[in-house]
Amino acid sequence: SLMEAALEAGAEDVISAEDGSIDIITSLENFPGIRQMLAEKGLGPDSAEMTMHASVSQKLGLENAKTMVKLIDMLEDLDDVQKVYSNADFPEDVYAGLD
Repeated sequence: SLMEAALEAGAEDVISAEDGSIDIITSLENFPGIRQMLAEKGLGPDSAEMTMHASVSQKLGLENAKTMVKLIDMLEDLDDVQKVYSNADFPEDVYAGLD
């Protein structure tokens, strides 16, 4: 299966989404091998990008999540900012209260 092949190629995690898409998380060193494995299977990714991923995440409650979302939005609105990374972990029930 794709999951087994990705893990054998060095993936750290393979996440299946409800929409049928699959996210493959890997280290910078294993990224080329994962792309090659996908190409060999005729699976061109919709996107492939390097991102910063925190090794430790911080769970946030509703009030802190609202503050964090505002901060991230303000940073993303700055012209000189290309990407914003965070170690915030927003539990599913918190997303519902962010409206």
